Amino acid sequence: MKANFINILFILVIFIAKNSNAQQISPNLVGTNVWYSQLDDKVWNLTKYSGVKTIRIGGHAYDKNMPSNETLLDWVRKIQAMSAEPVLQVSKYQPAEVAAGLVRLFNIEKHEGIKPIKYWNIGNEPWLQANRPAQSVMGEMVETYFKPIAAAMKAVDSTIMIYGPNECDYMDYYDDLFGGKNDITGKVPGHNYYYCDGLTWHRYPQGSGDPAVEGANDFLERIVKAKTKVDQINALHKRTGKDALQWGIGEYNSKGGPEVHTWGNGQMFGAVLGYCMEYEANFATSWSMFEHGGDRKGSDFSFIDGANMTPRASYRHMEFVAKYFTGNFVKGIAADTSFMVYGAQNGDQLSVMIMNRGFGEPREYNLYLKDAVQTGPGLNLVVKGNRDDVYKDVIQPRATQVLIFKGDSVTKINYTSDDFDNERPPVYTKKKIVAQMEIRNKPLKIIEKRQMLNEKKYVDLEQFYNFAISEEIHGKPGNTIPIPSGINDFNGVKFDARGIIQLASKVSFEKSHILYPEKITGIPMNTTAKKLCFLHSSAWESAKGTEVVEIVVHYANNQSRKILIKSREEVEDWWFHTENSIFPANAELAWEGSNDRVKDLGFVLKLYRYTWVNPLPDVEITSIDLVSSMNDTGYMLYGITCL
Repeated sequence: MKANFINILFILVIFIAKNSNAQQISPNLVGTNVWYSQLDDKVWNLTKYSGVKTIRIGGHAYDKNMPSNETLLDWVRKIQAMSAEPVLQVSKYQPAEVAAGLVRLFNIEKHEGIKPIKYWNIGNEPWLQANRPAQSVMGEMVETYFKPIAAAMKAVDSTIMIYGPNECDYMDYYDDLFGGKNDITGKVPGHNYYYCDGLTWHRYPQGSGDPAVEGANDFLERIVKAKTKVDQINALHKRTGKDALQWGIGEYNSKGGPEVHTWGNGQMFGAVLGYCMEYEANFATSWSMFEHGGDRKGSDFSFIDGANMTPRASYRHMEFVAKYFTGNFVKGIAADTSFMVYGAQNGDQLSVMIMNRGFGEPREYNLYLKDAVQTGPGLNLVVKGNRDDVYKDVIQPRATQVLIFKGDSVTKINYTSDDFDNERPPVYTKKKIVAQMEIRNKPLKIIEKRQMLNEKKYVDLEQFYNFAISEEIHGKPGNTIPIPSGINDFNGVKFDARGIIQLASKVSFEKSHILYPEKITGIPMNTTAKKLCFLHSSAWESAKGTEVVEIVVHYANNQSRKILIKSREEVEDWWFHTENSIFPANAELAWEGSNDRVKDLGFVLKLYRYTWVNPLPDVEITSIDLVSSMNDTGYMLYGITCL
């Protein structure tokens, strides 16, 4: 068991490396099944409202007793009317000509309200139907019926895509069937198309644990195997683009009615669909729309509960993914294994699903929407989208939240096990994102009081600092600036330096997950000066000459002057690399030191002194403004001295 687990982990590592680029989410991903039950309009309408993109018509009963053509036409018409793709099963027991006739019926003949069917599958769970023989004989058994039927179907319409064998599990004999001695993934002789276009399997986990965790892990193992096999076949036969072998799940659910009607089953569905996005499934069709009266017993695998025709937790999680997860899959990271998080980026919309599968108390969390660096205290979740926000919220135990970020607003869908138990729908709310985080205008620690209250020579920046000298700068552990606090000499010029003003830059939030002010206005001066000396540095590099900050000097005569501070000319990064950094040509060294974070990384800490000659030395300076240029580099000011 341990060896198998290590092998699974190895495969997962390979996939994480291979799939680091954005994976496009299949437009057919979320689906369900329809079968012999006589479904009323309410079931069809609820299915349409769920947003499912694919509905498979298939199952055991079909192989031996196919519905009439009139019934199939009616079902396909209803499926296509809700803008879903049908996946139509043909019987493995009937002659190949019968399957070819169905392709002709739907794709060649014209029927009102019916478009050609693209996706087909041959047979259903052949190992079970053959009474569980040794798997060593299954490859030949399936090849014997699959190839003639597939060839006959594609002779009618070579553009269709045929999936199989829809076994009851991802079974060992798939190695024979896909690339092995009974390979069904090659081309039909004499033609430029293939017998099989997709690998499919079914799964109903048989464990007794919580489906949200145990069931999800059960599926992940098989999903990884399916993706591995598909990649192997595509490499073997050089199948690429539209010819590439795909994969999908033909049926899935918990093991029986009592387990199907549980909150954990719903979160298992959420996990399965997340894994299917990550490993690029074409579809995952649950079993099924409605059966056994939805009575929570035996073979009730419905996603609608029969008592009040209420959507179950499985339905809701399918609905979330179908409606809001389009575009490219976005990987999520959660250090706490009771949580699962993933997302989808579609243009400027980022959708995120957070599932708290744990019990106990509500949990506060920080959701980082781009960078994988986790800095805040508490529970940190990450999705690698393209937004710089950090979203903060609380999630209940046994709850799912879907967050849809677009522009300056977020739509939140909250759905809990208590909602499920009481047959309540999810709760939707929408609000502005700007309320989620405050701009950091104040330090977290107390600033030391000024020593010389009436000395205007040293500008008092106390009310403008957003970091204290003793704080970990940018929220990074060990990232302190070990300079003395107060009025002290910095290489020949004294400054009143008791904190740091950090201005925002284009990348400052991404790098530190803290919102900084873009400008600070009205810093009082009320003095004359021949020169202004700035004790400063910067953070986050940019090219030499890049504008960092504009300092606006206001005079009593209503005039003003602008001081433009540029990267590597008047200022440089406080993390100075001994090989790669450039000392600013127009500044002087004010201080040099180190801290626990940089000492082993090839950096030293440096602060710089820039001196500006005042063109109006006899006119009182009333105030100054600091305005970030909002390029990559962020400005850091410690003190100003008037000379």
